[in-house]
Amino acid sequence: MSNLILATPIPNIFIDDYMPAAEPIYAALYVYAIRRYSAGDGHLEISAMADKFEIAKTKIRKCWEYWADAGLVRIIDFDDSKISLEFLNPAPKAAPVIVNEKPSALPPTKTRDLANYSVDDVSHFLLNDPEVGRLFYMVEEFFGKLLTDTERKMYLGFYEDLGLSVDVIEVLLDFCKGRNKRGRAYIKTVAIDWADRGIDTPEAATDFTRLFDNEYRQIMRAFGISGRVPVDFEIDFMEKWVTKWKMSIDMIKLACTKAIENTATSVFKYADTILEHWHNEKIDNIDKANALMKDFYQTVDDKFRKTSAPEKKRKGKTKFQNFDGREWDYDKLERLEMERQKNWKESGE
Repeated sequence: MSNLILATPIPNIFIDDYMPAAEPIYAALYVYAIRRYSAGDGHLEISAMADKFEIAKTKIRKCWEYWADAGLVRIIDFDDSKISLEFLNPAPKAAPVIVNEKPSALPPTKTRDLANYSVDDVSHFLLNDPEVGRLFYMVEEFFGKLLTDTERKMYLGFYEDLGLSVDVIEVLLDFCKGRNKRGRAYIKTVAIDWADRGIDTPEAATDFTRLFDNEYRQIMRAFGISGRVPVDFEIDFMEKWVTKWKMSIDMIKLACTKAIENTATSVFKYADTILEHWHNEKIDNIDKANALMKDFYQTVDDKFRKTSAPEKKRKGKTKFQNFDGREWDYDKLERLEMERQKNWKESGE
Protein backbone atom coordinates (compact mmCIF):
# COMPACT_ATOMS: atom_id res chain seq x y z
CA MET A 1 0.00 0.00 0.00
CA SER A 2 1.32 3.41 -0.94
CA ASN A 3 2.45 5.77 1.83
CA LEU A 4 1.80 8.84 -0.30
CA ILE A 5 -0.48 11.48 1.23
CA LEU A 6 -3.24 11.91 -1.31
CA ALA A 7 -5.19 14.59 0.56
CA THR A 8 -4.40 18.00 2.03
CA PRO A 9 -5.81 18.71 5.51
CA ILE A 10 -7.77 21.98 5.59
CA PRO A 11 -9.07 23.19 8.98
CA ASN A 12 -12.84 23.13 9.22
CA ILE A 13 -12.76 26.56 10.87
CA PHE A 14 -11.17 27.97 7.72
CA ILE A 15 -13.89 26.43 5.54
CA ASP A 16 -16.75 27.47 7.83
CA ASP A 17 -15.67 30.94 8.99
CA TYR A 18 -12.87 32.37 6.85
CA MET A 19 -13.32 31.06 3.31
CA PRO A 20 -16.86 32.45 2.69
CA ALA A 21 -15.73 35.98 3.60
CA ALA A 22 -12.58 35.95 1.47
CA GLU A 23 -12.07 36.57 -2.22
CA PRO A 24 -12.11 33.22 -4.09
CA ILE A 25 -8.52 33.68 -5.29
CA TYR A 26 -7.36 34.34 -1.70
CA ALA A 27 -8.98 31.10 -0.55
CA ALA A 28 -7.44 29.20 -3.47
CA LEU A 29 -3.94 30.53 -2.70
CA TYR A 30 -4.32 29.61 0.98
CA VAL A 31 -5.28 26.02 0.10
CA TYR A 32 -2.47 25.86 -2.48
CA ALA A 33 0.07 27.05 0.10
CA ILE A 34 -1.02 24.39 2.61
CA ARG A 35 -0.65 21.80 -0.14
CA ARG A 36 2.89 22.92 -0.95
CA TYR A 37 3.99 23.09 2.69
CA SER A 38 2.47 19.66 3.34
CA ALA A 39 4.67 18.37 0.53
CA GLY A 40 7.76 19.71 2.30
CA ASP A 41 8.31 23.03 0.50
CA GLY A 42 10.03 25.58 2.72
CA HIS A 43 8.75 28.58 0.79
CA LEU A 44 6.51 29.56 -2.13
CA GLU A 45 7.76 30.94 -5.43
CA ILE A 46 5.93 34.16 -6.34
CA SER A 47 6.29 33.62 -10.10
CA ALA A 48 5.02 30.04 -9.80
CA MET A 49 1.85 31.20 -8.05
CA ALA A 50 1.37 34.03 -10.54
CA ASP A 51 1.68 31.63 -13.47
CA LYS A 52 -0.45 28.89 -11.95
CA PHE A 53 -3.36 31.16 -11.05
CA GLU A 54 -2.82 33.76 -13.81
CA ILE A 55 -2.77 36.72 -11.45
CA ALA A 56 -0.49 39.70 -10.93
CA LYS A 57 2.28 39.48 -8.33
CA THR A 58 0.78 42.47 -6.53
CA LYS A 59 -2.38 40.42 -5.98
CA ILE A 60 -0.31 37.70 -4.30
CA ARG A 61 1.11 40.22 -1.84
CA LYS A 62 -2.40 41.51 -1.05
CA CYS A 63 -3.54 37.94 -0.48
CA TRP A 64 -0.95 37.06 2.15
CA GLU A 65 -1.27 40.42 3.85
CA TYR A 66 -5.00 39.65 4.09
CA TRP A 67 -4.42 36.23 5.67
CA ALA A 68 -1.78 37.67 8.02
CA ASP A 69 -4.27 40.32 9.18
CA ALA A 70 -6.86 37.56 9.65
CA GLY A 71 -4.44 35.71 11.95
CA LEU A 72 -4.10 32.58 9.79
CA VAL A 73 -0.44 33.00 8.81
CA ARG A 74 2.68 34.79 9.93
CA ILE A 75 4.89 36.15 7.12
CA ILE A 76 8.48 35.17 7.87
CA ASP A 77 10.10 36.48 4.69
CA PHE A 78 8.66 38.15 1.60
CA ASP A 79 10.59 39.50 -1.39
CA ASP A 80 10.01 39.78 -5.14
CA SER A 81 10.79 36.11 -5.78
CA LYS A 82 9.51 34.08 -2.81
CA ILE A 83 7.55 34.10 0.42
CA SER A 84 8.04 32.06 3.59
CA LEU A 85 5.07 31.52 5.87
CA GLU A 86 4.18 30.06 9.23
CA PHE A 87 0.64 28.71 9.39
CA LEU A 88 -1.25 29.55 12.58
CA ASN A 89 -4.20 27.76 14.10
CA PRO A 90 -7.28 29.71 13.00
CA ALA A 91 -9.50 30.88 15.85
CA PRO A 92 -13.29 30.77 15.54
CA LYS A 93 -14.67 34.10 14.40
CA ALA A 94 -16.71 35.85 17.05
CA ALA A 95 -20.23 36.83 16.06
CA PRO A 96 -20.61 40.59 15.59
CA VAL A 97 -21.83 42.28 18.74
CA ILE A 98 -24.40 45.02 18.15
CA VAL A 99 -24.78 47.50 20.97
CA ASN A 100 -28.12 49.25 20.70
CA GLU A 101 -27.53 51.90 23.34
CA LYS A 102 -25.16 53.89 21.16
CA PRO A 103 -23.14 53.41 17.98
CA SER A 104 -19.60 52.11 18.15
CA ALA A 105 -16.90 54.69 18.70
CA LEU A 106 -14.29 52.49 17.00
CA PRO A 107 -12.82 53.79 13.72
CA PRO A 108 -14.19 52.28 10.51
CA THR A 109 -12.56 48.99 9.56
CA LYS A 110 -12.41 47.44 6.09
CA THR A 111 -14.00 44.02 6.34
CA ARG A 112 -15.00 41.52 3.68
CA ASP A 113 -18.60 41.69 4.80
CA LEU A 114 -20.82 44.25 6.45
CA ALA A 115 -22.13 44.16 10.00
CA ASN A 116 -25.71 43.02 10.55
CA TYR A 117 -27.08 46.36 11.70
CA SER A 118 -30.51 46.58 13.26
CA VAL A 119 -33.09 49.30 12.65
CA ASP A 120 -32.21 50.73 16.08
CA ASP A 121 -28.51 50.87 15.09
CA VAL A 122 -29.40 52.85 11.98
CA SER A 123 -31.46 55.26 14.09
CA HIS A 124 -28.58 55.77 16.53
CA PHE A 125 -26.16 56.58 13.70
CA LEU A 126 -28.67 59.01 12.20
CA LEU A 127 -28.95 60.85 15.55
CA ASN A 128 -25.22 60.93 16.29
CA ASP A 129 -23.55 61.36 12.89
CA PRO A 130 -24.89 64.02 10.47
CA GLU A 131 -22.96 62.42 7.61
CA VAL A 132 -25.20 59.36 7.80
CA GLY A 133 -28.26 61.56 7.22
CA ARG A 134 -26.48 63.21 4.30
CA LEU A 135 -25.62 59.78 2.92
CA PHE A 136 -29.21 58.52 2.97
CA TYR A 137 -30.49 61.76 1.44
CA MET A 138 -27.91 61.59 -1.36
CA VAL A 139 -28.76 57.97 -2.21
CA GLU A 140 -32.51 58.66 -2.18
CA GLU A 141 -32.01 61.63 -4.50
CA PHE A 142 -29.81 59.52 -6.77
CA PHE A 143 -32.36 56.71 -7.17
CA GLY A 144 -35.42 58.95 -6.86
CA LYS A 145 -37.04 56.85 -4.15
CA LEU A 146 -37.02 56.26 -0.41
CA LEU A 147 -34.55 53.69 0.88
CA THR A 148 -35.77 50.46 2.43
CA ASP A 149 -34.41 49.32 5.79
CA THR A 150 -32.22 46.76 4.01
CA GLU A 151 -30.75 49.42 1.74
CA ARG A 152 -30.10 51.75 4.67
CA LYS A 153 -28.19 49.01 6.46
CA MET A 154 -26.10 48.33 3.36
CA TYR A 155 -25.13 51.97 2.77
CA LEU A 156 -24.42 52.42 6.47
CA GLY A 157 -22.04 49.47 6.11
CA PHE A 158 -20.26 51.20 3.22
CA TYR A 159 -19.76 54.26 5.41
CA GLU A 160 -19.05 52.67 8.79
CA ASP A 161 -17.45 49.28 7.99
CA LEU A 162 -15.66 50.00 4.71
CA GLY A 163 -14.71 53.57 5.59
CA LEU A 164 -16.08 55.09 2.38
CA SER A 165 -17.12 58.72 2.66
CA VAL A 166 -20.43 60.06 1.37
CA ASP A 167 -18.66 61.74 -1.56
CA VAL A 168 -16.87 58.52 -2.51
CA ILE A 169 -20.15 56.58 -2.38
CA GLU A 170 -21.71 59.17 -4.68
CA VAL A 171 -18.92 58.65 -7.25
CA LEU A 172 -19.36 54.89 -6.80
CA LEU A 173 -23.07 55.11 -7.64
CA ASP A 174 -22.30 57.17 -10.75
CA PHE A 175 -19.75 54.52 -11.72
CA CYS A 176 -22.32 51.71 -11.39
CA LYS A 177 -24.99 53.73 -13.19
CA GLY A 178 -22.60 54.26 -16.11
CA ARG A 179 -22.48 50.48 -16.53
CA ASN A 180 -26.26 50.16 -16.24
CA LYS A 181 -25.79 48.27 -12.96
CA ARG A 182 -28.18 49.29 -10.20
CA GLY A 183 -28.60 46.04 -8.27
CA ARG A 184 -27.59 45.94 -4.60
CA ALA A 185 -25.29 42.94 -5.08
CA TYR A 186 -23.27 44.67 -7.81
CA ILE A 187 -23.04 47.97 -5.90
CA LYS A 188 -21.89 46.12 -2.77
CA THR A 189 -19.24 44.20 -4.71
CA VAL A 190 -17.83 47.42 -6.14
CA ALA A 191 -17.86 49.08 -2.71
CA ILE A 192 -15.84 46.26 -1.14
CA ASP A 193 -13.43 46.25 -4.08
CA TRP A 194 -12.84 50.00 -3.79
CA ALA A 195 -12.25 49.68 -0.06
CA ASP A 196 -9.69 46.91 -0.68
CA ARG A 197 -7.95 49.07 -3.28
CA GLY A 198 -7.73 52.00 -0.87
CA ILE A 199 -10.04 54.20 -2.93
CA ASP A 200 -11.18 56.33 -0.01
CA THR A 201 -11.22 59.91 -1.34
CA PRO A 202 -13.37 61.53 -4.06
CA GLU A 203 -10.20 62.33 -6.03
CA ALA A 204 -9.02 58.72 -5.96
CA ALA A 205 -12.51 57.50 -6.90
CA THR A 206 -12.71 59.94 -9.82
CA ASP A 207 -9.24 58.95 -11.05
CA PHE A 208 -10.18 55.27 -10.93
CA THR A 209 -13.43 55.77 -12.84
CA ARG A 210 -11.57 57.84 -15.44
CA LEU A 211 -9.01 55.07 -15.90
CA PHE A 212 -11.78 52.51 -16.07
CA ASP A 213 -13.79 54.42 -18.65
CA ASN A 214 -10.88 55.53 -20.82
CA GLU A 215 -7.54 53.73 -20.53
CA TYR A 216 -8.89 50.41 -19.25
CA ARG A 217 -11.63 50.31 -21.87
CA GLN A 218 -9.10 51.00 -24.65
CA ILE A 219 -6.83 48.23 -23.36
CA MET A 220 -9.70 45.76 -23.22
CA ARG A 221 -10.65 46.64 -26.79
CA ALA A 222 -7.01 46.23 -27.87
CA PHE A 223 -7.28 42.65 -26.59
CA GLY A 224 -10.49 42.23 -28.58
CA ILE A 225 -12.59 42.10 -25.39
CA SER A 226 -15.88 43.97 -25.30
CA GLY A 227 -19.31 43.59 -23.77
CA ARG A 228 -18.06 43.04 -20.21
CA VAL A 229 -16.14 44.81 -17.49
CA PRO A 230 -12.60 43.65 -16.66
CA VAL A 231 -12.24 41.10 -13.90
CA ASP A 232 -10.04 41.59 -10.86
CA PHE A 233 -6.75 40.21 -12.18
CA GLU A 234 -7.13 42.17 -15.42
CA ILE A 235 -7.59 45.40 -13.45
CA ASP A 236 -4.48 44.58 -11.41
CA PHE A 237 -2.41 44.23 -14.59
CA MET A 238 -3.79 47.42 -16.15
CA GLU A 239 -3.39 49.38 -12.93
CA LYS A 240 0.27 48.38 -12.82
CA TRP A 241 0.91 49.33 -16.46
CA VAL A 242 -0.90 52.68 -16.34
CA THR A 243 -0.40 53.88 -12.76
CA LYS A 244 2.80 52.27 -11.52
CA TRP A 245 4.88 52.03 -14.69
CA LYS A 246 3.36 55.13 -16.33
CA MET A 247 3.15 53.43 -19.73
CA SER A 248 1.41 55.38 -22.49
CA ILE A 249 -1.78 53.90 -23.88
CA ASP A 250 -0.12 53.53 -27.31
CA MET A 251 2.69 51.42 -25.85
CA ILE A 252 0.21 49.24 -23.99
CA LYS A 253 -1.85 48.76 -27.17
CA LEU A 254 1.30 47.74 -29.03
CA ALA A 255 2.08 45.16 -26.35
CA CYS A 256 -1.52 43.91 -26.56
CA THR A 257 -1.16 43.46 -30.32
CA LYS A 258 2.08 41.49 -29.92
CA ALA A 259 0.50 39.37 -27.21
CA ILE A 260 -2.44 38.45 -29.45
CA GLU A 261 -0.10 37.69 -32.37
CA ASN A 262 2.07 35.35 -30.32
CA THR A 263 -0.26 33.54 -27.94
CA ALA A 264 -3.83 32.32 -27.97
CA THR A 265 -4.18 32.25 -24.18
CA SER A 266 -3.04 34.34 -21.21
CA VAL A 267 -2.74 37.47 -23.35
CA PHE A 268 -2.64 39.73 -20.29
CA LYS A 269 0.33 37.83 -18.89
CA TYR A 270 2.13 37.90 -22.26
CA ALA A 271 1.57 41.65 -22.60
CA ASP A 272 2.77 42.10 -19.02
CA THR A 273 6.05 40.39 -19.96
CA ILE A 274 6.54 42.75 -22.91
CA LEU A 275 5.74 45.86 -20.86
CA GLU A 276 7.95 44.71 -17.99
CA HIS A 277 10.86 44.40 -20.44
CA TRP A 278 10.23 47.92 -21.78
CA HIS A 279 9.90 49.24 -18.22
CA ASN A 280 13.24 47.69 -17.23
CA GLU A 281 14.90 49.00 -20.41
CA LYS A 282 13.58 52.54 -19.73
CA ILE A 283 11.57 52.53 -22.96
CA ASP A 284 9.18 55.43 -22.40
CA ASN A 285 7.53 56.12 -25.77
CA ILE A 286 6.05 54.30 -28.72
CA ASP A 287 8.89 55.18 -31.13
CA LYS A 288 11.53 53.60 -28.89
CA ALA A 289 9.33 50.54 -28.40
CA ASN A 290 8.86 50.11 -32.14
CA ALA A 291 12.58 50.61 -32.77
CA LEU A 292 13.47 48.05 -30.14
CA MET A 293 11.10 45.50 -31.65
CA LYS A 294 12.29 46.28 -35.20
CA ASP A 295 15.92 45.67 -34.21
CA PHE A 296 14.96 42.48 -32.43
CA TYR A 297 12.94 41.04 -35.30
CA GLN A 298 15.56 42.18 -37.89
CA THR A 299 18.23 40.29 -35.95
CA VAL A 300 16.06 37.20 -35.85
CA ASP A 301 15.20 37.57 -39.54
CA ASP A 302 18.86 37.95 -40.56
CA LYS A 303 19.81 34.92 -38.53
CA PHE A 304 16.99 32.95 -40.10
CA ARG A 305 18.04 33.90 -43.64
CA LYS A 306 21.65 32.86 -43.00
CA THR A 307 20.69 29.49 -41.56
CA SER A 308 17.88 28.67 -43.98
CA ALA A 309 19.36 29.54 -47.43
CA PRO A 310 18.31 26.88 -50.00
CA GLU A 311 20.94 24.34 -51.01
CA LYS A 312 21.47 23.30 -54.60
CA LYS A 313 21.51 19.62 -53.75
CA ARG A 314 19.83 18.00 -50.80
CA LYS A 315 20.42 14.50 -49.61
CA GLY A 316 18.66 12.10 -47.33
CA LYS A 317 15.11 13.27 -48.05
CA THR A 318 12.10 11.04 -48.15
CA LYS A 319 9.93 10.86 -51.24
CA PHE A 320 7.46 13.21 -49.54
CA GLN A 321 10.14 15.80 -48.82
CA ASN A 322 11.28 15.69 -52.45
CA PHE A 323 7.76 16.54 -53.59
CA ASP A 324 7.57 20.03 -55.14
CA GLY A 325 4.59 20.57 -57.40
CA ARG A 326 5.93 23.78 -58.84
CA GLU A 327 8.89 21.94 -60.47
CA TRP A 328 6.91 19.24 -62.23
CA ASP A 329 7.52 18.95 -66.03
CA TYR A 330 4.06 18.13 -67.36
CA ASP A 331 5.31 17.60 -70.95
CA LYS A 332 7.76 14.98 -69.71
CA LEU A 333 5.07 13.32 -67.60
CA GLU A 334 2.80 13.13 -70.63
CA ARG A 335 5.54 11.50 -72.73
CA LEU A 336 6.23 8.96 -69.98
CA GLU A 337 2.55 8.11 -69.71
CA MET A 338 2.30 7.61 -73.52
CA GLU A 339 5.37 5.34 -73.47
CA ARG A 340 3.84 3.36 -70.54
CA GLN A 341 0.60 2.82 -72.45
CA LYS A 342 2.50 1.80 -75.64
CA ASN A 343 4.59 -0.74 -73.73
CA TRP A 344 1.46 -2.12 -72.05
CA LYS A 345 -0.27 -2.64 -75.43
CA GLU A 346 2.81 -4.30 -76.96
CA SER A 347 3.16 -6.66 -74.00
CA GLY A 348 -0.52 -7.62 -74.32
CA GLU A 349 -0.33 -8.59 -78.00
